[in-house]
Amino acid sequence: MAQLAASISWTKYILSRRTHQVRRFIPLLYSNKTKLCTRFKIELHVPTWLTRMKAPVPFPSPLEPPHSLFRPSFRAAATCSGSGSSVEFPVPTVSSEWLQQNLACVQVVDASWYMPNVNRNPKEEFLQCRIPGAVFFDLDGVRDVASPLPHMLPPAPAFAAAAQALNISNSTHVVVYDCSGLFSAARAWWMFKVFGHQQVSVLEGGLPGWLAKGCPFDSTPPTIPPEAGGAAAQSAQEDTWEQACGGCYIAHLDQDVVKTMEQMMRNLDVEASARNQVVDARSKGRFTGKAPEPRPGVKGGHIPHSCNVPFEDVLRPGGFLKSVEDLKTVFTSSGLKLDGAPIIASCGTGVTACVLALALQKLGVGGVSVYDGSWTEWGSSSTNTLIKIDGDIGN
Repeated sequence: MAQLAASISWTKYILSRRTHQVRRFIPLLYSNKTKLCTRFKIELHVPTWLTRMKAPVPFPSPLEPPHSLFRPSFRAAATCSGSGSSVEFPVPTVSSEWLQQNLACVQVVDASWYMPNVNRNPKEEFLQCRIPGAVFFDLDGVRDVASPLPHMLPPAPAFAAAAQALNISNSTHVVVYDCSGLFSAARAWWMFKVFGHQQVSVLEGGLPGWLAKGCPFDSTPPTIPPEAGGAAAQSAQEDTWEQACGGCYIAHLDQDVVKTMEQMMRNLDVEASARNQVVDARSKGRFTGKAPEPRPGVKGGHIPHSCNVPFEDVLRPGGFLKSVEDLKTVFTSSGLKLDGAPIIASCGTGVTACVLALALQKLGVGGVSVYDGSWTEWGSSSTNTLIKIDGDIGN
């Protein structure tokens, strides 16, 4: 009976998805008739009934795939802890113990990434050692290809394509980790949150902490290659009308939690009492301009009126967030007011700013956003003279 039920669920899913794609494709076919004919050198005769559907109209989303379809077969029959198939999903972080108990209920994601001056290859490391069932989320691949800045947020359809390529649905419980302990995983966590994915957490301690607990690892060839997500995201940005026929993952960008350079500059023009607070996750040396930036052509210093909380200061050794009380002390001692104006986190390229956003969420601080271009954009602008150096912390 279980196999029959699974077959019925599979059939319903396939039929709903195909119907959804065909219904969305019809108006797209008409609106792109000229482009089709030119590109493929064909004559396209559009029926009369089709001419009445000149513009895409909203259609219901297809059914969500059966949950087991998004899990490796060796985990599909596993039982989750808790009642039924549901599981209590802690946010924003989970422990290795929790993950080991609930491995069958989540999709584990390796989002390892390293600074340009670090000689490590995250994709090679993923192939050599990863948490069982993990897929690789490429921060440098899932990006806005039109931007010259590193790993800027991609358009929503591109993120959806990446998630779909990694067999992640909107209802999937995602647990992100990295090979540093807690570093780049926070960026992937934030990206999922920005695009509306609610059930996403970070594994504290990352892969090193997982292995230190004696938990299992996998080094066999992965079912989904590490290039899959990045390739799908970039392909989705090359020809958007084709990708508009897309799949079942729906992504919507929450613009309230992403800041642009223009918004950051306008923030400096308002009265101090109405100004958003800015906190910089870079090291003190880079913040003050005394230490060089790792990327050529980027000036040293910091955004005026910003505070400095190096991301390492919110972590305990091994890549674990500090206690609530210790986090409060770290942030408030920098001059940040946790119950004050909304907070914008910045860093070098928008990666470690997300570590601060993660720590602030642990404290229950709302309204936290991230300056996506961060200091690489601010410090490399030839026209931007709004840079503070030396000991101008907080000014």
